[in-house]
Amino acid sequence: MPKVASRPWRVVEGGLYDAWNGLTVDEALGKDVDAVSGATYTSNGVKNSLIARLKAYQKQLK
Repeated sequence: MPKVASRPWRVVEGGLYDAWNGLTVDEALGKDVDAVSGATYTSNGVKNSLIARLKAYQKQLK
């Protein structure tokens, strides 16, 4: 059975979402953001989702 994040609220409290504030798409795609301790799976899911959406958005602009 796969592991499930038990503390997704840590992502918010840990400031993960704030890591990309004020960045351009290119800057955000190039930024290396660390996972929040205690919410690694959730952090990685958020990062992977954001990267996928930014790449899709970037592709639409071309």
